[in-house]
Amino acid sequence: MKRILLYHGKDNYMAWDATTNAQAEQAMIFLFKYIDEVCNFYGDLIEMESELYKKSLAGDIKSIKRLLSLRRHAEYEWWQFIDVL
Repeated sequence: MKRILLYHGKDNYMAWDATTNAQAEQAMIFLFKYIDEVCNFYGDLIEMESELYKKSLAGDIKSIKRLLSLRRHAEYEWWQFIDVL
C-alpha cells in the first residue's frame, strides 16, 4: 500500500509520495517551502509560530511538522496523508 501527502490549495491540488518516513519528511519539507514561497501564508504568525518558522527555514523537520500541523486546516491550506492502493 502506498501513502501520499495530498495538498489542496486555493487554485490547485498537489500530491507527493509519502510511503516511507523519509519520503513523508521530504514531502512535508516541499509542502512547507511551497506554502512559504508561492502562497506566502506565513506573514501573520504569532510569536510561538514565528520561532517555529525560523527553525523551519533552517530545515528542522520537527518544526516543519509542528508548523504545518498548527495550520493544517487554515483557509487555503488543507492537507492530509492518505493511504492508497
